[in-house]
Amino acid sequence: MRAATFYVLPALLALLTACSTPGSRPDAAPSSAKGNTPAYLTAATGCAVVAGGAIGSKFADPKIAAFWDKVNASVTTELHDRLVLGQYKTVKLLVPTEDAASNEQIVITALAKNRCNRLLQVSHTVDEDSAGKYFRFDVTVMHLEPKGDRPPGASGTNVTTVGEFARAYRFPRTAMSFESFYTGTFAETVLTDLKQSGALEKLR
Repeated sequence: MRAATFYVLPALLALLTACSTPGSRPDAAPSSAKGNTPAYLTAATGCAVVAGGAIGSKFADPKIAAFWDKVNASVTTELHDRLVLGQYKTVKLLVPTEDAASNEQIVITALAKNRCNRLLQVSHTVDEDSAGKYFRFDVTVMHLEPKGDRPPGASGTNVTTVGEFARAYRFPRTAMSFESFYTGTFAETVLTDLKQSGALEKLR
């Protein structure tokens, strides 16, 4: 069975800039000089929403969907806990299985509510290809920045998404792999990779 995948990132920019239109929120942050983007979104440093849970593959069987969303939530929680211990400014967001179809808007709301200018997303893919059955976690960090003198995009704003970290962690979908996979151990690996990449430095 092949599972369709659904990710937050592709639609993030359009939704986020739409939410930042003047008058859309009475408590909105002051707009930056370029376009209608709130100033906190383009600040040099800030906090990150660490999003996981129901972000990734979808299944017809709700029990299977709930299982993988729970695994993702465990990985996300383990990673977030380690980031907190490292004194990085982060906010954990776990999307419930029943809200999977709305995960884009849930993430956008969390970014605006917490005034965070970065997203650290943990998504999962469960599929099969020529190399066999597998499960994979994709960890991505991104921020927004002004386009400068370039013309505004279709949304009418002068901001663009910029990736700071992107790595895929693939595992064979076998009994042996499941027995040896520990979410805490995996989170340690991801944390090490994030530190080495420098993607966490803006969260101090």
